[in-house]
Amino acid sequence: MMKSGAQELLSLSETKKSEKMMALAGVTFKIPERYVFQGKRLEGGQGFVYVYKDSFLDRLVAIKEMKRVRNSHSLRNELAKIREIRSRHVIEVYDFFEAKHSERVALVEEYVGGPTIQELAGSLVAPIDGIKVLWQIACGLADIHSHGIIHRDVKPSNMRFDRENIVKIFDFGLSSLTAGDPHTLSARGTTNFLAPEMYGTPPIRLRPAMDVYAFGVTAWYFLGKGSLPRALKERPPQSETEVPSLKGAQLRLPVSITKVLDSAINPDPLRRPQMSSIRDVLERELTKEQHRLVFIYEGQRQVLSREVRSVKLTVGDSSLTIVYDGFKFDVESFNGQVYLNNTRIKGGDAVPDACVVTFGNASEGADRTFVPMTVLTPEVVL
Repeated sequence: MMKSGAQELLSLSETKKSEKMMALAGVTFKIPERYVFQGKRLEGGQGFVYVYKDSFLDRLVAIKEMKRVRNSHSLRNELAKIREIRSRHVIEVYDFFEAKHSERVALVEEYVGGPTIQELAGSLVAPIDGIKVLWQIACGLADIHSHGIIHRDVKPSNMRFDRENIVKIFDFGLSSLTAGDPHTLSARGTTNFLAPEMYGTPPIRLRPAMDVYAFGVTAWYFLGKGSLPRALKERPPQSETEVPSLKGAQLRLPVSITKVLDSAINPDPLRRPQMSSIRDVLERELTKEQHRLVFIYEGQRQVLSREVRSVKLTVGDSSLTIVYDGFKFDVESFNGQVYLNNTRIKGGDAVPDACVVTFGNASEGADRTFVPMTVLTPEVVL
């Protein structure tokens, strides 16, 4: 559709206004006209982030450039690492610009305008809210690691909430690939969040366990109202004193979560859990008491849940009792010929997500009764 003369003049006016604001804000090279500067600049340790509006797609974006041209390789590295990642909790890259007459580059990313984890540290009043935030971070880091990437600068200021209260992880300038057994000659990163092994003698092997450690310190910072225990501020960390358990933090957490978060900051990288394991422990607590076991018995649909926690099924001389403990459905007891997916049932067996319980043994010529079962696993609600 063609623009009217008035529309063209308005567009030109907006462009000139944007260019003037860009100059005042210190934007150093020309940005395509589809991006309209919104007059806001954020400053980080090594770069600037400018807020623009993409007039084609009608959305805000963040355009990032380095303060020093010689550090432009950091943005190229960031693009190379995250362009393949598809995660709800990792910032998305939209575009990449290169200056024609210099080495300066710019990265166009999803704009996330909410507070950082650092800014919200200690503001939560309920343990469940803290667990939800840590679960989101763990999901993002697990997704990053599943793509063979080490973030290497995990910290509260590199995580921000969007307008839907979703945590986004950003700043991949120091990231490395796990392939090829990577090493580094310098302990680059952020003080207090560097793993103890980063203070070793170079070359230092890079591994995802370093991100796990930084996540554990981030959890301490977030749950400890923005402060860290002395042991985590030593050089190297925990070299003189032992770090206390997170069970002493401001929010009272379930034992399973305290245990896994404490293990994340173990000085030995081989004894730290994987981020996917931490994610699963947090998710387990967030979905507690929300599962349902649905089955058809004697022609009726029945449901086992927190309202009805146990059931006994009887067919002829055989019986089966299933109980719900808030996390899973287990076989408490049985009698006679009872099979779970054609395997003889045992006490303590967990009921799988989809299965068929069979009463009776076909090899003995007996009539059999089949009871299909489905476990409905809830999603985390933020």
